[in-house]
Amino acid sequence: MLGHGALFCGDTLFSAGEPANPDVEATLEASRELRSRDESTLPSTISLDRRIKPFLRCREPAARAAAMAHAGRPVSSIEEVFAVIRSWNEGFR
Repeated sequence: MLGHGALFCGDTLFSAGEPANPDVEATLEASRELRSRDESTLPSTISLDRRIKPFLRCREPAARAAAMAHAGRPVSSIEEVFAVIRSWNEGFR
């Protein structure tokens, strides 16, 4: 699950970065349910993080497309995709 309030800052990078990722929606819903019962959403797992966090999914076409759309320019390397997504993440805090 997601912790540190990441889900509850309005829109999230997780949804914006890959809006069609079913793992993101399932995790958001499960985390909302836990939070509604005042239960912890931590800890997470590396496996889950790799399925839902766009900056860990830089090789995925949807994450790359989202990075390019956000940057407003072509983004060619995986490192550049990562940098754009990590920078974009700052706007969600």
